[in-house]
Amino acid sequence: MTLPEIDLGLRQLRLSGIRGTFEARVLQVQGASQPFLETFCLLLQDEVDRRQSRLIARGLLAIQG
Repeated sequence: MTLPEIDLGLRQLRLSGIRGTFEARVLQVQGASQPFLETFCLLLQDEVDRRQSRLIARGLLAIQG
């Protein structure tokens, strides 16, 4: 699978948090030889962080609005 194909798949699954950091994580793994499970956990955490940030931003907008 190529990077554009992975990007398309992540977009279709609405995993924007992973999409935003995927290439950086790939480079990080290649440089550090991290185990797959650790890398996968980091990617999932990227998605969780992105979603939490969006929820917080929406909450702040609702309070100000």
